[in-house]
Amino acid sequence: MSKFVSTWLTQCSADHPLCKQSSPPTLPLRVIDVLSRDDPFLLETDGQNGHYFALSYCWGKQRVADMMSFGANSRGRRGQPTPQSNIENHKLRISYSDMPKTLRDAVTFSRLLNNRYVWIDALCIVQGDEEEWEREHPKMAEIYSNAKLVLAADNADGLEKGFLGTNLEVSQTQEDWSSTSPAKDQTESLQRRERTLCPSPLSLDEPLNRRAWSLSEMIFANRVIHFTSSGMVWECNEVRQYESGIPYTFHENDDDSFRMIRSTTIAEQRSKEELYRKWHALVAAFTKRQINSQPGEKYKDTERLVALSRVARRISWILSEIHGSADVYLAGMWRGDLRTSLLWSVEECLQNYRPGVEWRRPETPRAPSWSWAAIEGPVSIEPLVNIQSDASIEGLVIEHLNGNDLFGRVLSGSLTVRGKVLHNLPLQLDDLDSSTYATRHLYKTFGCTVNDGCTFVLDVPLSQQELSRGFSCVFLGKGETEANLEKETREHFALLLLRAVSVAPLRFERVGISSRHSSNGSVSGLLAKMKGEMITII
Repeated sequence: MSKFVSTWLTQCSADHPLCKQSSPPTLPLRVIDVLSRDDPFLLETDGQNGHYFALSYCWGKQRVADMMSFGANSRGRRGQPTPQSNIENHKLRISYSDMPKTLRDAVTFSRLLNNRYVWIDALCIVQGDEEEWEREHPKMAEIYSNAKLVLAADNADGLEKGFLGTNLEVSQTQEDWSSTSPAKDQTESLQRRERTLCPSPLSLDEPLNRRAWSLSEMIFANRVIHFTSSGMVWECNEVRQYESGIPYTFHENDDDSFRMIRSTTIAEQRSKEELYRKWHALVAAFTKRQINSQPGEKYKDTERLVALSRVARRISWILSEIHGSADVYLAGMWRGDLRTSLLWSVEECLQNYRPGVEWRRPETPRAPSWSWAAIEGPVSIEPLVNIQSDASIEGLVIEHLNGNDLFGRVLSGSLTVRGKVLHNLPLQLDDLDSSTYATRHLYKTFGCTVNDGCTFVLDVPLSQQELSRGFSCVFLGKGETEANLEKETREHFALLLLRAVSVAPLRFERVGISSRHSSNGSVSGLLAKMKGEMITII
Protein backbone atom coordinates (compact mmCIF):
# COMPACT_ATOMS: atom_id res chain seq x y z
CA MET A 1 0.00 0.00 0.00
CA SER A 2 2.61 2.56 0.99
CA LYS A 3 4.76 1.50 -1.98
CA PHE A 4 2.07 2.69 -4.36
CA VAL A 5 1.74 6.02 -2.60
CA SER A 6 5.49 6.50 -2.30
CA THR A 7 5.88 5.91 -6.04
CA TRP A 8 3.04 8.30 -6.89
CA LEU A 9 4.42 10.95 -4.55
CA THR A 10 7.94 10.66 -5.97
CA GLN A 11 6.71 10.85 -9.56
CA CYS A 12 4.45 13.79 -8.83
CA SER A 13 7.18 15.72 -7.01
CA ALA A 14 9.62 15.17 -9.88
CA ASP A 15 7.43 15.35 -13.00
CA HIS A 16 4.36 17.52 -12.33
CA PRO A 17 5.03 21.26 -12.69
CA LEU A 18 1.53 22.13 -11.49
CA CYS A 19 2.09 20.29 -8.20
CA LYS A 20 5.61 21.30 -7.25
CA GLN A 21 6.42 23.26 -4.11
CA SER A 22 9.33 25.65 -4.54
CA SER A 23 10.51 25.10 -0.96
CA PRO A 24 9.25 23.61 2.31
CA PRO A 25 6.30 25.76 3.46
CA THR A 26 5.81 27.36 6.82
CA LEU A 27 4.37 24.77 9.17
CA PRO A 28 0.94 25.35 10.72
CA LEU A 29 0.80 26.74 14.25
CA ARG A 30 0.87 23.18 15.64
CA VAL A 31 1.61 19.78 14.12
CA ILE A 32 1.91 16.25 15.47
CA ASP A 33 5.44 14.86 15.47
CA VAL A 34 5.10 11.13 14.74
CA LEU A 35 8.77 10.13 14.29
CA SER A 36 10.84 11.67 17.08
CA ARG A 37 9.48 9.55 19.95
CA ASP A 38 7.72 6.25 20.51
CA ASP A 39 4.43 8.08 21.02
CA PRO A 40 3.43 11.06 18.88
CA PHE A 41 3.27 14.48 20.52
CA LEU A 42 1.98 17.96 19.76
CA LEU A 43 4.61 20.42 18.57
CA GLU A 44 4.27 24.20 18.49
CA THR A 45 6.24 25.14 15.41
CA ASP A 46 7.14 28.80 16.06
CA GLY A 47 7.01 29.59 12.34
CA GLN A 48 9.60 27.05 11.19
CA ASN A 49 9.42 25.48 7.75
CA GLY A 50 8.92 21.82 6.89
CA HIS A 51 6.88 19.23 5.01
CA TYR A 52 3.77 17.70 6.59
CA PHE A 53 0.75 15.55 5.82
CA ALA A 54 -2.82 16.63 6.65
CA LEU A 55 -5.79 14.41 7.44
CA SER A 56 -9.32 14.83 6.08
CA TYR A 57 -11.82 12.64 7.94
CA CYS A 58 -15.27 12.24 9.50
CA TRP A 59 -15.60 12.76 13.23
CA GLY A 60 -18.67 10.52 13.37
CA LYS A 61 -21.03 10.08 16.32
CA GLN A 62 -18.39 9.70 19.01
CA ARG A 63 -16.26 12.53 20.38
CA VAL A 64 -13.14 11.18 22.04
CA ALA A 65 -12.26 13.96 24.47
CA ASP A 66 -8.77 12.64 25.18
CA MET A 67 -8.02 12.88 21.47
CA MET A 68 -8.98 16.54 21.25
CA SER A 69 -6.82 19.42 22.42
CA PHE A 70 -8.31 21.74 25.03
CA GLY A 71 -6.82 24.85 26.58
CA ALA A 72 -7.55 27.32 29.34
CA ASN A 73 -10.14 29.15 27.20
CA SER A 74 -11.96 26.01 26.02
CA ARG A 75 -15.65 25.88 26.83
CA GLY A 76 -18.18 23.09 26.58
CA ARG A 77 -20.74 23.35 23.79
CA ARG A 78 -24.43 22.50 23.61
CA GLY A 79 -24.78 21.85 27.32
CA GLN A 80 -21.51 19.94 27.73
CA PRO A 81 -19.30 20.75 30.74
CA THR A 82 -16.16 22.80 30.38
CA PRO A 83 -13.37 20.36 29.41
CA GLN A 84 -10.15 20.03 31.34
CA SER A 85 -7.09 21.56 29.68
CA ASN A 86 -4.81 18.88 28.23
CA ILE A 87 -2.72 20.72 25.67
CA GLU A 88 0.42 20.71 27.84
CA ASN A 89 0.13 16.93 28.24
CA HIS A 90 -0.26 16.56 24.48
CA LYS A 91 3.01 18.42 24.00
CA LEU A 92 4.66 15.63 25.97
CA ARG A 93 2.77 12.60 24.70
CA ILE A 94 -0.32 11.49 22.81
CA SER A 95 -0.86 7.82 23.47
CA TYR A 96 -0.70 5.97 20.15
CA SER A 97 -2.48 2.91 21.54
CA ASP A 98 -5.37 5.03 22.87
CA MET A 99 -5.91 6.90 19.62
CA PRO A 100 -9.14 6.25 17.70
CA LYS A 101 -8.35 4.05 14.71
CA THR A 102 -8.72 6.78 12.07
CA LEU A 103 -6.12 8.95 13.82
CA ARG A 104 -3.91 5.96 14.56
CA ASP A 105 -4.01 5.00 10.88
CA ALA A 106 -2.88 8.50 9.93
CA VAL A 107 0.12 8.19 12.26
CA THR A 108 0.92 4.68 11.01
CA PHE A 109 0.76 5.62 7.35
CA SER A 110 2.89 8.72 7.87
CA ARG A 111 5.54 6.60 9.55
CA LEU A 112 5.53 4.13 6.69
CA LEU A 113 6.34 6.97 4.33
CA ASN A 114 8.92 8.37 6.77
CA ASN A 115 6.94 11.59 7.13
CA ARG A 116 7.58 13.38 10.41
CA TYR A 117 4.70 15.84 10.79
CA VAL A 118 0.93 15.36 10.55
CA TRP A 119 -1.79 18.00 10.92
CA ILE A 120 -5.14 16.90 12.38
CA ASP A 121 -7.63 19.61 13.28
CA ALA A 122 -8.98 18.00 16.49
CA LEU A 123 -5.48 17.94 17.96
CA CYS A 124 -3.79 20.92 16.31
CA ILE A 125 -6.56 23.48 16.90
CA VAL A 126 -7.63 24.08 20.49
CA GLN A 127 -11.25 22.94 20.66
CA GLY A 128 -13.99 25.00 22.30
CA ASP A 129 -11.91 28.18 22.13
CA GLU A 130 -13.86 30.67 20.02
CA GLU A 131 -10.98 33.13 19.70
CA GLU A 132 -8.64 30.44 18.40
CA TRP A 133 -11.28 29.15 16.00
CA GLU A 134 -11.83 32.63 14.55
CA ARG A 135 -8.09 33.01 14.16
CA GLU A 136 -7.24 29.56 12.75
CA HIS A 137 -10.30 28.78 10.63
CA PRO A 138 -9.32 31.15 7.79
CA LYS A 139 -5.87 29.51 7.66
CA MET A 140 -7.17 26.02 6.91
CA ALA A 141 -7.24 26.63 3.14
CA GLU A 142 -3.53 27.37 3.33
CA ILE A 143 -2.92 24.39 5.59
CA TYR A 144 -4.41 21.91 3.11
CA SER A 145 -2.86 23.68 0.14
CA ASN A 146 0.66 23.57 1.63
CA ALA A 147 0.46 19.96 2.79
CA LYS A 148 2.84 17.66 0.96
CA LEU A 149 0.04 15.08 0.92
CA VAL A 150 -3.52 14.97 2.24
CA LEU A 151 -4.75 11.64 3.58
CA ALA A 152 -8.48 11.44 2.83
CA ALA A 153 -10.27 8.79 4.90
CA ASP A 154 -13.14 8.54 2.40
CA ASN A 155 -14.34 5.13 3.56
CA ALA A 156 -14.49 5.83 7.32
CA ASP A 157 -17.71 7.27 8.74
CA GLY A 158 -16.21 7.92 12.17
CA LEU A 159 -13.07 8.11 14.26
CA GLU A 160 -13.25 4.46 15.31
CA LYS A 161 -13.57 3.02 11.80
CA GLY A 162 -10.08 3.70 10.43
CA PHE A 163 -9.19 3.70 6.75
CA LEU A 164 -6.32 1.23 6.29
CA GLY A 165 -8.30 -1.95 6.79
CA THR A 166 -6.40 -5.11 7.73
CA ASN A 167 -3.64 -4.87 5.14
CA LEU A 168 -0.56 -6.77 6.36
CA GLU A 169 1.71 -3.86 5.65
CA VAL A 170 0.01 -1.60 8.16
CA SER A 171 -1.02 -4.12 10.84
CA GLN A 172 2.26 -3.78 12.67
CA THR A 173 2.64 -3.06 16.36
CA GLN A 174 3.65 0.23 17.93
CA GLU A 175 6.94 -1.25 19.07
CA ASP A 176 8.35 -2.22 15.67
CA TRP A 177 7.14 0.61 13.44
CA SER A 178 10.57 2.13 12.97
CA SER A 179 12.33 -1.03 11.79
CA THR A 180 9.70 -2.51 9.49
CA SER A 181 10.35 -2.41 5.77
CA PRO A 182 7.43 -2.10 3.32
CA ALA A 183 5.48 -5.29 2.68
CA LYS A 184 5.61 -7.16 -0.59
CA ASP A 185 3.86 -5.62 -3.55
CA GLN A 186 0.28 -6.82 -3.69
CA THR A 187 0.45 -7.34 -7.44
CA GLU A 188 -1.48 -10.60 -7.44
CA SER A 189 -4.37 -9.04 -5.55
CA LEU A 190 -4.40 -6.00 -7.79
CA GLN A 191 -4.40 -8.10 -10.95
CA ARG A 192 -7.69 -9.61 -9.86
CA ARG A 193 -9.29 -6.21 -10.01
CA GLU A 194 -11.17 -5.62 -13.22
CA ARG A 195 -11.68 -1.94 -12.74
CA THR A 196 -9.45 0.20 -14.95
CA LEU A 197 -11.11 3.61 -14.78
CA CYS A 198 -10.48 6.02 -11.95
CA PRO A 199 -13.49 6.58 -9.69
CA SER A 200 -14.25 10.16 -8.76
CA PRO A 201 -13.28 10.95 -5.17
CA LEU A 202 -16.39 13.16 -5.05
CA SER A 203 -18.68 10.14 -5.25
CA LEU A 204 -21.41 10.41 -2.63
CA ASP A 205 -21.02 6.67 -2.00
CA GLU A 206 -18.20 7.44 0.44
CA PRO A 207 -18.94 8.81 3.96
CA LEU A 208 -16.34 11.59 3.80
CA ASN A 209 -17.79 12.91 0.56
CA ARG A 210 -21.21 13.39 2.15
CA ARG A 211 -19.69 15.87 4.60
CA ALA A 212 -19.93 19.56 3.63
CA TRP A 213 -16.84 20.58 5.59
CA SER A 214 -14.53 18.22 3.70
CA LEU A 215 -15.21 19.65 0.24
CA SER A 216 -13.02 22.71 0.72
CA GLU A 217 -10.27 20.46 2.08
CA MET A 218 -10.28 18.52 -1.19
CA ILE A 219 -10.46 21.69 -3.28
CA PHE A 220 -7.31 23.13 -1.72
CA ALA A 221 -5.26 19.92 -1.57
CA ASN A 222 -2.63 19.80 -4.33
CA ARG A 223 -2.05 16.11 -3.69
CA VAL A 224 -4.54 13.68 -2.13
CA ILE A 225 -4.56 9.97 -1.54
CA HIS A 226 -8.17 8.82 -1.18
CA PHE A 227 -8.76 5.64 0.81
CA THR A 228 -12.05 4.53 -0.74
CA SER A 229 -14.18 1.42 -0.29
CA SER A 230 -12.84 0.03 -3.57
CA GLY A 231 -9.18 0.94 -3.14
CA MET A 232 -6.81 3.89 -3.18
CA VAL A 233 -7.20 6.80 -5.58
CA TRP A 234 -4.38 9.26 -6.17
CA GLU A 235 -5.28 12.79 -7.23
CA CYS A 236 -3.08 15.80 -7.88
CA ASN A 237 -3.22 18.81 -10.20
CA GLU A 238 -2.33 16.76 -13.26
CA VAL A 239 -3.68 13.21 -12.93
CA ARG A 240 -6.08 10.96 -11.09
CA GLN A 241 -5.14 7.28 -10.78
CA TYR A 242 -6.76 4.24 -9.28
CA GLU A 243 -4.31 1.78 -7.71
CA SER A 244 -5.12 -0.94 -10.27
CA GLY A 245 -5.97 1.35 -13.15
CA ILE A 246 -4.47 3.72 -15.65
CA PRO A 247 -3.70 7.40 -15.06
CA TYR A 248 -6.46 9.80 -16.03
CA THR A 249 -5.19 13.18 -17.22
CA PHE A 250 -7.42 16.07 -16.28
CA HIS A 251 -9.21 18.30 -18.74
CA GLU A 252 -10.35 21.82 -17.99
CA ASN A 253 -14.06 20.94 -18.26
CA ASP A 254 -13.97 18.15 -15.68
CA ASP A 255 -16.90 18.92 -13.39
CA ASP A 256 -15.41 17.04 -10.43
CA SER A 257 -12.00 18.72 -10.56
CA PHE A 258 -11.54 22.06 -8.82
CA ARG A 259 -7.85 22.57 -9.55
CA MET A 260 -8.73 25.85 -11.30
CA ILE A 261 -9.46 27.25 -7.84
CA ARG A 262 -6.29 26.16 -6.07
CA SER A 263 -3.73 26.55 -8.88
CA THR A 264 -2.73 30.08 -9.82
CA THR A 265 -1.19 28.79 -13.05
CA ILE A 266 -4.44 27.19 -14.16
CA ALA A 267 -6.56 30.13 -12.98
CA GLU A 268 -4.51 32.49 -15.15
CA GLN A 269 -5.46 30.42 -18.21
CA ARG A 270 -9.20 30.46 -17.55
CA SER A 271 -11.69 33.27 -18.07
CA LYS A 272 -13.81 34.96 -15.42
CA GLU A 273 -16.90 33.33 -16.94
CA GLU A 274 -15.31 29.89 -16.59
CA LEU A 275 -14.55 30.65 -12.95
CA TYR A 276 -18.19 31.54 -12.33
CA ARG A 277 -19.28 28.28 -14.00
CA LYS A 278 -16.88 26.39 -11.77
CA TRP A 279 -18.51 28.11 -8.78
CA HIS A 280 -21.88 26.84 -10.01
CA ALA A 281 -20.51 23.28 -10.12
CA LEU A 282 -19.09 23.79 -6.64
CA VAL A 283 -22.46 24.95 -5.28
CA ALA A 284 -24.14 21.88 -6.80
CA ALA A 285 -21.59 19.54 -5.19
CA PHE A 286 -21.60 21.41 -1.87
CA THR A 287 -25.37 21.47 -1.38
CA LYS A 288 -25.57 17.69 -1.83
CA ARG A 289 -23.46 17.31 1.31
CA GLN A 290 -24.61 17.34 4.92
CA ILE A 291 -23.57 20.26 7.11
CA ASN A 292 -24.60 18.38 10.27
CA SER A 293 -22.72 15.34 11.57
CA GLN A 294 -25.75 13.05 11.81
CA PRO A 295 -29.16 12.75 10.11
CA GLY A 296 -31.82 14.68 11.97
CA GLU A 297 -29.38 17.15 13.53
CA LYS A 298 -29.91 20.84 12.82
CA TYR A 299 -27.59 22.70 15.18
CA LYS A 300 -24.95 23.32 12.46
CA ASP A 301 -27.46 24.74 9.98
CA THR A 302 -26.15 28.25 10.57
CA GLU A 303 -22.62 27.16 9.55
CA ARG A 304 -23.44 26.35 5.90
CA LEU A 305 -21.85 29.54 4.55
CA VAL A 306 -18.98 29.27 7.03
CA ALA A 307 -18.05 25.85 5.61
CA LEU A 308 -17.74 27.45 2.16
CA SER A 309 -16.06 30.68 3.26
CA ARG A 310 -12.50 29.49 2.63
CA VAL A 311 -13.28 28.77 -1.02
CA ALA A 312 -15.19 32.04 -1.39
CA ARG A 313 -12.15 33.97 -0.16
CA ARG A 314 -10.02 32.22 -2.75
CA ILE A 315 -12.46 32.98 -5.57
CA SER A 316 -12.51 36.62 -4.48
CA TRP A 317 -8.71 36.71 -4.63
CA ILE A 318 -8.62 35.15 -8.13
CA LEU A 319 -11.19 37.63 -9.45
CA SER A 320 -9.31 40.58 -7.99
CA GLU A 321 -5.66 39.65 -8.42
CA ILE A 322 -5.72 37.53 -11.58
CA HIS A 323 -8.67 38.93 -13.53
CA GLY A 324 -8.41 42.48 -12.17
CA SER A 325 -12.14 42.46 -11.53
CA ALA A 326 -12.96 42.69 -7.84
CA ASP A 327 -16.40 41.26 -7.08
CA VAL A 328 -18.79 41.38 -4.13
CA TYR A 329 -19.74 38.14 -2.38
CA LEU A 330 -23.45 37.91 -1.60
CA ALA A 331 -24.32 35.03 0.75
CA GLY A 332 -23.12 32.33 -1.64
CA MET A 333 -23.42 34.31 -4.88
CA TRP A 334 -21.37 36.89 -6.78
CA ARG A 335 -22.55 40.36 -7.84
CA GLY A 336 -20.91 39.99 -11.25
CA ASP A 337 -22.77 36.73 -11.85
CA LEU A 338 -26.04 37.63 -10.13
CA ARG A 339 -28.40 37.42 -13.11
CA THR A 340 -27.39 33.78 -13.59
CA SER A 341 -27.02 32.82 -9.93
CA LEU A 342 -30.56 34.00 -9.12
CA LEU A 343 -31.82 31.16 -11.32
CA TRP A 344 -30.83 28.39 -8.91
CA SER A 345 -33.36 25.60 -8.67
CA VAL A 346 -34.03 22.18 -7.14
CA GLU A 347 -35.55 20.91 -10.41
CA GLU A 348 -32.58 18.95 -11.74
CA CYS A 349 -32.01 17.47 -8.29
CA LEU A 350 -35.64 16.27 -8.23
CA GLN A 351 -35.04 14.42 -11.48
CA ASN A 352 -31.97 12.74 -9.98
CA TYR A 353 -33.67 12.19 -6.64
CA ARG A 354 -31.88 10.18 -3.98
CA PRO A 355 -33.93 8.51 -1.23
CA GLY A 356 -33.75 10.34 2.06
CA VAL A 357 -33.19 13.78 0.53
CA GLU A 358 -35.55 16.47 1.78
CA TRP A 359 -35.62 20.17 1.13
CA ARG A 360 -36.31 22.47 4.07
CA ARG A 361 -35.66 25.93 5.42
CA PRO A 362 -33.34 26.16 8.44
CA GLU A 363 -35.07 26.99 11.70
CA THR A 364 -32.88 30.09 11.96
CA PRO A 365 -32.67 31.88 8.59
CA ARG A 366 -29.09 32.01 7.36
CA ALA A 367 -29.43 33.87 4.05
CA PRO A 368 -31.97 35.98 2.16
CA SER A 369 -34.58 33.91 0.32
CA TRP A 370 -33.15 34.77 -3.11
CA SER A 371 -29.89 32.95 -2.27
CA TRP A 372 -29.54 29.17 -2.62
CA ALA A 373 -28.11 29.21 0.92
CA ALA A 374 -31.60 30.00 2.25
CA ILE A 375 -32.60 26.35 1.96
CA GLU A 376 -31.07 23.06 3.08
CA GLY A 377 -30.92 20.54 0.24
CA PRO A 378 -29.36 20.02 -3.21
CA VAL A 379 -29.65 22.81 -5.78
CA SER A 380 -28.20 23.51 -9.21
CA ILE A 381 -27.65 26.67 -11.26
CA GLU A 382 -28.81 26.51 -14.87
CA PRO A 383 -25.89 27.31 -17.26
CA LEU A 384 -27.64 29.84 -19.50
CA VAL A 385 -26.19 31.64 -22.54
CA ASN A 386 -27.40 34.68 -24.50
CA ILE A 387 -29.18 36.01 -21.42
CA GLN A 388 -31.55 38.89 -22.06
CA SER A 389 -32.30 40.58 -18.76
CA ASP A 390 -35.75 42.10 -18.44
CA ALA A 391 -35.28 43.42 -14.91
CA SER A 392 -32.82 45.78 -13.27
CA ILE A 393 -31.25 45.59 -9.82
CA GLU A 394 -31.98 48.87 -8.05
CA GLY A 395 -30.66 48.00 -4.59
CA LEU A 396 -28.71 45.27 -2.85
CA VAL A 397 -27.95 45.00 0.88
CA ILE A 398 -26.32 42.22 2.93
CA GLU A 399 -25.98 42.40 6.72
CA HIS A 400 -23.22 40.17 8.10
CA LEU A 401 -22.98 38.75 11.60
CA ASN A 402 -19.41 40.00 11.71
CA GLY A 403 -18.84 43.13 9.68
CA ASN A 404 -15.16 42.20 9.29
CA ASP A 405 -16.00 38.83 7.73
CA LEU A 406 -17.78 39.28 4.41
CA PHE A 407 -17.65 35.56 3.63
CA GLY A 408 -19.18 34.14 6.80
CA ARG A 409 -22.58 34.14 8.46
CA VAL A 410 -25.31 36.45 7.20
CA LEU A 411 -28.09 38.01 9.30
CA SER A 412 -30.27 39.40 6.51
CA GLY A 413 -30.31 40.73 2.99
CA SER A 414 -32.55 42.52 0.51
CA LEU A 415 -32.70 42.71 -3.27
CA THR A 416 -34.69 45.52 -4.90
CA VAL A 417 -35.77 44.73 -8.46
CA ARG A 418 -37.52 46.83 -11.08
CA GLY A 419 -39.34 44.61 -13.57
CA LYS A 420 -42.58 43.08 -14.75
CA VAL A 421 -44.65 41.75 -11.83
CA LEU A 422 -47.97 39.94 -11.49
CA HIS A 423 -49.84 39.45 -8.21
CA ASN A 424 -52.55 37.13 -6.83
CA LEU A 425 -51.51 33.99 -8.65
CA PRO A 426 -53.30 30.81 -7.55
CA LEU A 427 -51.30 27.57 -7.57
CA GLN A 428 -52.60 24.15 -8.55
CA LEU A 429 -50.84 20.81 -8.34
CA ASP A 430 -49.13 20.00 -11.64
CA ASP A 431 -50.26 16.52 -12.65
CA LEU A 432 -47.19 16.08 -14.84
CA ASP A 433 -45.47 14.17 -12.02
CA SER A 434 -48.40 13.53 -9.72
CA SER A 435 -47.28 9.97 -8.92
CA THR A 436 -43.72 10.83 -7.92
CA TYR A 437 -41.74 12.55 -5.18
CA ALA A 438 -41.86 15.74 -7.28
CA THR A 439 -45.54 16.20 -6.38
CA ARG A 440 -44.63 18.38 -3.43
CA HIS A 441 -42.50 20.71 -5.57
CA LEU A 442 -44.23 21.12 -8.97
CA TYR A 443 -47.20 23.47 -9.15
CA LYS A 444 -48.90 25.26 -12.03
CA THR A 445 -50.39 28.73 -12.30
CA PHE A 446 -52.61 29.80 -15.17
CA GLY A 447 -52.44 32.62 -17.67
CA CYS A 448 -55.24 33.87 -19.88
CA THR A 449 -56.74 30.48 -20.75
CA VAL A 450 -57.12 27.19 -18.97
CA ASN A 451 -54.49 25.61 -21.22
CA ASP A 452 -52.04 28.45 -20.81
CA GLY A 453 -50.23 27.33 -17.65
CA CYS A 454 -46.73 27.90 -16.35
CA THR A 455 -45.16 25.32 -14.06
CA PHE A 456 -43.17 26.51 -11.04
CA VAL A 457 -40.71 24.48 -8.99
CA LEU A 458 -41.03 25.20 -5.28
CA ASP A 459 -37.76 25.65 -3.38
CA VAL A 460 -39.17 23.65 -0.45
CA PRO A 461 -42.58 21.98 -0.06
CA LEU A 462 -45.32 24.26 1.28
CA SER A 463 -48.19 23.37 3.60
CA GLN A 464 -51.77 23.40 2.39
CA GLN A 465 -52.35 26.58 4.38
CA GLU A 466 -49.39 28.24 2.67
CA LEU A 467 -50.56 27.07 -0.75
CA SER A 468 -53.96 28.65 -0.22
CA ARG A 469 -52.44 32.14 -0.22
CA GLY A 470 -52.03 34.23 -3.33
CA PHE A 471 -48.60 34.40 -4.92
CA SER A 472 -46.74 36.89 -7.07
CA CYS A 473 -44.06 36.51 -9.71
CA VAL A 474 -41.42 38.73 -11.29
CA PHE A 475 -40.00 38.22 -14.78
CA LEU A 476 -36.20 38.38 -14.67
CA GLY A 477 -35.59 37.68 -18.36
CA LYS A 478 -34.78 34.78 -20.63
CA GLY A 479 -31.81 32.90 -21.97
CA GLU A 480 -30.88 29.71 -23.75
CA THR A 481 -29.92 26.35 -22.29
CA GLU A 482 -28.52 23.23 -23.95
CA ALA A 483 -31.40 20.80 -24.23
CA ASN A 484 -29.56 17.61 -25.22
CA LEU A 485 -26.27 16.04 -26.21
CA GLU A 486 -26.58 17.48 -29.74
CA LYS A 487 -26.13 20.91 -28.17
CA GLU A 488 -29.53 22.12 -29.31
CA THR A 489 -30.68 25.13 -27.34
CA ARG A 490 -34.04 25.91 -25.80
CA GLU A 491 -35.42 29.14 -24.45
CA HIS A 492 -35.54 29.45 -20.69
CA PHE A 493 -38.00 31.94 -19.20
CA ALA A 494 -36.92 33.02 -15.73
CA LEU A 495 -39.75 33.97 -13.39
CA LEU A 496 -39.30 33.97 -9.62
CA LEU A 497 -42.34 32.87 -7.59
CA LEU A 498 -42.84 35.12 -4.57
CA ARG A 499 -45.11 35.60 -1.58
CA ALA A 500 -45.69 38.70 0.53
CA VAL A 501 -43.94 38.59 3.91
CA SER A 502 -45.13 41.71 5.72
CA VAL A 503 -47.74 44.45 5.72
CA ALA A 504 -45.16 46.76 4.19
CA PRO A 505 -45.99 47.12 0.49
CA LEU A 506 -44.08 45.20 -2.15
CA ARG A 507 -41.82 43.19 0.15
CA PHE A 508 -41.61 39.52 -0.71
CA GLU A 509 -39.64 36.33 -0.25
CA ARG A 510 -38.76 33.84 -2.94
CA VAL A 511 -40.56 30.47 -2.78
CA GLY A 512 -39.81 29.02 -6.23
CA ILE A 513 -38.82 29.50 -9.86
CA SER A 514 -40.36 28.72 -13.24
CA SER A 515 -39.59 25.28 -14.61
CA ARG A 516 -36.83 25.18 -17.19
CA HIS A 517 -39.23 23.17 -19.36
CA SER A 518 -41.71 26.07 -19.59
CA SER A 519 -42.23 27.21 -23.18
CA ASN A 520 -43.09 30.59 -24.67
CA GLY A 521 -46.70 29.52 -25.02
CA SER A 522 -47.00 28.49 -21.38
CA VAL A 523 -45.80 31.83 -20.03
CA SER A 524 -47.22 34.21 -22.62
CA GLY A 525 -50.47 34.66 -20.71
CA LEU A 526 -48.60 35.65 -17.54
CA LEU A 527 -46.28 38.03 -19.37
CA ALA A 528 -49.19 39.73 -21.12
CA LYS A 529 -50.77 40.65 -17.78
CA MET A 530 -47.62 41.81 -16.00
CA LYS A 531 -47.02 45.44 -15.11
CA GLY A 532 -43.82 47.26 -14.31
CA GLU A 533 -43.13 47.64 -10.59
CA MET A 534 -40.25 47.93 -8.16
CA ILE A 535 -40.29 45.27 -5.44
CA THR A 536 -37.96 44.15 -2.67
CA ILE A 537 -37.12 40.49 -2.06
CA ILE A 538 -35.73 39.61 1.36
